[in-house]
Amino acid sequence: DKLITQVLEVTLRHLLFEEWDAVPALRMIRVSAAELRRRAEQLARRISGAEVMESSSVAGGGSTPDQTLPAWVVAIPGNAVRIEKMLRGGDPPVTARIENERLLVDLRTVLESEEEELLAALTRAV
Repeated sequence: DKLITQVLEVTLRHLLFEEWDAVPALRMIRVSAAELRRRAEQLARRISGAEVMESSSVAGGGSTPDQTLPAWVVAIPGNAVRIEKMLRGGDPPVTARIENERLLVDLRTVLESEEEELLAALTRAV
């Protein structure tokens, strides 16, 4: 419909003029590991027992399954499976991943304006 056509037009215009940060997915891909580390450290300081770990982000599931980007994540203490289930079922739902029995939150897909809401969700789940 017209709305889809308009959104595609705007997105293609941003790409044509190399306005990468105007496209949310491209802005998230372009976030540096140093910036992610800074944000992760700020978030981890506000969650008792949380740690910051070096990791990687997957750039795109189906389109680029083997492409990763350097990242820093927040490891959340506690029962990873229980907390992940609570986050996924919360409002808003939060997607995290479990590695080595630890719940990891990757801020690459979280806008800075969403961090307070993420913190509230994590606080409720922990």
